[in-house]
Amino acid sequence: MCNGKGLPDKAKVEAFVQWLPSDEKKNILKLSCRIFASFGLPSGEKLTENEKTLRQCLNQHGCTTEHGDDNSDEDDDLLESSQMKALVLFFSGPAKWRMKIAEFQQYLAAHKSPRNDRVAVFAALKSLLPILAIHGGAGIQFWIEKHRENPSCKGVLIKPAPTQAQWNALKPLRQQLEQRLDFTQSKRTMLEILWQQSEDNRSKYAGKMDELLKTVPTISQWRVLHRVLGPHKMQLLMDACLEYQAKPETAPDVTVQQRLLEGMLLTNHYLPEHGKIADLCFSNRVSTNDKSGVIVGGDCVMSGQIRLWHFITAMLIELEQTEYQFKNRTLTVLPADGEAVVLENPQFTLTNTGFVIKNWTLQQLTAFFKATEFTEQWYEKPKDKRDPYAIRLESKLLQMKPRPKETKKAEPERTAPLLSPSMIIAIIKSNKPLKPAVWSSLEHYASNGQLTTSLCKALNPIIKDDKGGVVPEHIKNAVAVKLVQIEATKTPVVTATRQQRPLASTPTQGNQKAEPERTAPLLPPSLIITIIKSNKPLKPAVWSSLEHYASNGQLTPSLCKALNPIIKDDKGGVVPEQIKNAVAVKLVQIEATKTPVITATRQQRPLASTPIQGNQVSNSRIQGALSTFDVAMEALDRFKVLGNAELELLEPHRSQMTYVELSIAISKMSYAVDLETRKEWNEASEKRRRDPLGLDEILEADLLATDSEPGNNPDLLEELLQ
Repeated sequence: MCNGKGLPDKAKVEAFVQWLPSDEKKNILKLSCRIFASFGLPSGEKLTENEKTLRQCLNQHGCTTEHGDDNSDEDDDLLESSQMKALVLFFSGPAKWRMKIAEFQQYLAAHKSPRNDRVAVFAALKSLLPILAIHGGAGIQFWIEKHRENPSCKGVLIKPAPTQAQWNALKPLRQQLEQRLDFTQSKRTMLEILWQQSEDNRSKYAGKMDELLKTVPTISQWRVLHRVLGPHKMQLLMDACLEYQAKPETAPDVTVQQRLLEGMLLTNHYLPEHGKIADLCFSNRVSTNDKSGVIVGGDCVMSGQIRLWHFITAMLIELEQTEYQFKNRTLTVLPADGEAVVLENPQFTLTNTGFVIKNWTLQQLTAFFKATEFTEQWYEKPKDKRDPYAIRLESKLLQMKPRPKETKKAEPERTAPLLSPSMIIAIIKSNKPLKPAVWSSLEHYASNGQLTTSLCKALNPIIKDDKGGVVPEHIKNAVAVKLVQIEATKTPVVTATRQQRPLASTPTQGNQKAEPERTAPLLPPSLIITIIKSNKPLKPAVWSSLEHYASNGQLTPSLCKALNPIIKDDKGGVVPEQIKNAVAVKLVQIEATKTPVITATRQQRPLASTPIQGNQVSNSRIQGALSTFDVAMEALDRFKVLGNAELELLEPHRSQMTYVELSIAISKMSYAVDLETRKEWNEASEKRRRDPLGLDEILEADLLATDSEPGNNPDLLEELLQ
């Protein structure tokens, strides 16, 4: 922002920083660096004057922005801080980015609503900033032209902005994408990718959008591919995806496999056929005659094309669980306990029963196996004729025996990664013996009360058939408690009827019908804690609500801690056994979260989702547990795409997330996330937006005293405290 003229004037910088908003200061600074990269910072006087002009313009359109307006809502704070400042920057920017006041007024007028000008202005501003951030002032000009042609069609702006003739030619493609995709951002990204293809290819790819998304499931991954590969290579990759999906049970041609591998490496994705890889599939490896390549074969009989497909599948699975980068056609594997392994993008040719990696030596292939901790049963013959699992078990038992003290300090054990519940279920369904990494993850979920319903149902048959005591008692008990809670939710909870106060109770006489008893309402946990702290006897409505929370596994830590002294002092059996047991289980889980879970050393492990950044693809293992809210939010920041596995890890902390954090999670959701899950997260976000402090639960108590005769119904909180 100094335009190559050295350091900027200190007073000018201080004036600019003073002008910045108190919130979102970092993001506004980033935007300033982008707009004023070659022109220097504007003066504070210019910024203040432009902000005044902008506010006057908004006032003319029925949106008061002056401080102290009693009619403004808390949501209007956006006009007092970050969004207002961002708009002022575009008013003050150079010609490339500048937004003219006349165009701004036309844009607001196009969004004018006869019902509510204020709401219409907010909607216009919300859609304006993304257009400015991508296209600058030219984006508004293009939008106004499209609006004049068809006022009912808002359209989607793509980068770079097309000409009028190009936009008209894209109409069939836009209509196809409208039918295939739900979100504006998804439509814009796919339109940017497809409009650079030929007209025939546009229609073909838009019609086969489902097949493309089966291979590469998220729009953000397609955006990375588009940015790195360019139009020609994107065409080759999309053709390869369609050819693969046309016959998913058959190994594709070697050229198609090569293109799919490059695309998967760029997006840090994998292929689903890992369960079909036979043992010792890559056990025979020898160098070529010139020592520049390596020939790969195996003990099992198959064609070279199928063996290569298995190798690419296995390679992607192992890399998905290892930190690596793929940039400029160079693969860099970053193991946790060794030096980085740098390899060229592998090039393959086929033999009768195997394949050749032309640009990897035998030593490089061995280093790749070691760096990724490649599954040994696929490439290494066991030294013992016994079953490989029996050998590993014996090795583990020997390690557990006491050993003499060593003078050399032992290296710290590496922590096994935390596998997602959906991945554990997939491993269980494959009928393979469960590895230590699986048991370690299950112990973590059991200790933190995070066993999902589907996971408990998948574990139940294994626990029933467990004759040798393989399943830890801790997991057995947690699954049993969870299954009881699941069964309890299937039966309607019988709530206690509300007791009438002595002064208001009257006997029924003669043929006079008794009034039906009213069902006690469900009291929020915060209200129950308030009643407990008052040291008054708990009424049936309180016990009814506690039984409901205990049956559904919804007892909060603070509620359990408040109930614990009452349970300890319960000599007359007043507290129901169901509540006692549920509180005891919850307190054990709370204590377990305070102690680090000792996980087993890392074994071959299935899949885990990791973030993608820029042109490089990076994958860090999910280390440890999302046992605290801070750890969960750090994981949310790391994730670039949230699939079902990541959402399952974040779900236990959803009730503590702010509206901004929930919005970030929703924006990162994978295209493959089901509609029911999306609906749950959107409902949680909307609820948090309306009630950021969680006051609705407390205010619900005001509704509990409603009755047909106001004189007979005092406030419920007062009644419960008497």
